[in-house]
Amino acid sequence: MNLFHPKNVLFQDSLWWSLKVLAFLTVCGLTWEITRAMRISRQRRVHHQNDEMIGSRKKQRLELETTVTEFYNNAREIFRRLSIKHREERKQLVNQTKQTARRYDGKYAWIKP
Repeated sequence: MNLFHPKNVLFQDSLWWSLKVLAFLTVCGLTWEITRAMRISRQRRVHHQNDEMIGSRKKQRLELETTVTEFYNNAREIFRRLSIKHREERKQLVNQTKQTARRYDGKYAWIKP
């Protein structure tokens, strides 16, 4: 019995099974590549959408930073003006009280005018 003779039934069956397995593996490989390509395409779309969202977030952040900076500068200016006004009022109050104070036993007696 010649195992590799083309008319041998075992040889023909093994060839058919080899062709079937090869065809099955080819179909599996093509399916894998197609699904991988679709997955990569979907990831690129999602990544592109994320880039757009990140861009809009950066824009929103810049707008917010500008608003906060303006608020901070305005609040700082108001605080500075109020501090100056408060110091001036304290100086006026001290000058006023010194004028109305009387000397009594070496101490000041603070008298309301």
